[in-house]
Amino acid sequence: MKIYNIKRERGRASNRFCGPAAISALTNKDTAETARSLRDRGGLRQITGTSERLLKETLYYDYGINLINISDYSKNCMNRRPTLARWLKQTIKFRTKGRVFVIIAGNHYQIISGRRYVCGMVGEICSIRDKKVRRRARVEKVYEARSV
Repeated sequence: MKIYNIKRERGRASNRFCGPAAISALTNKDTAETARSLRDRGGLRQITGTSERLLKETLYYDYGINLINISDYSKNCMNRRPTLARWLKQTIKFRTKGRVFVIIAGNHYQIISGRRYVCGMVGEICSIRDKKVRRRARVEKVYEARSV
């Protein structure tokens, strides 16, 4: 799989939240379109936050991308969860170029492939060593994205 820069139209139609941005980074679709598919799938009026279930179902049924659970740190207490920096350090050999990971850290969806990083706040692909990346956020769950 491949990751893309987040597409946002100028104006009111684009969505600024991380759920539609994560889908946009995986599918190269506009955030207005991904927010529309999230609203249709979840029966919602507006998207201001996205649950994991809704994100997984929308990616699977609308875009043909399956999220496979790799790690679940949510049952650990807050101090036992690794930070994003520690997780990146521990998985250097595990993160190869073609593999794409969706990480939930700091109540935010982040997409990582190799040494490349993209999220809704950054907006464009950057290095995992960039100052824009919030590496102190505690990792809650890690998924691997695969095409169906």
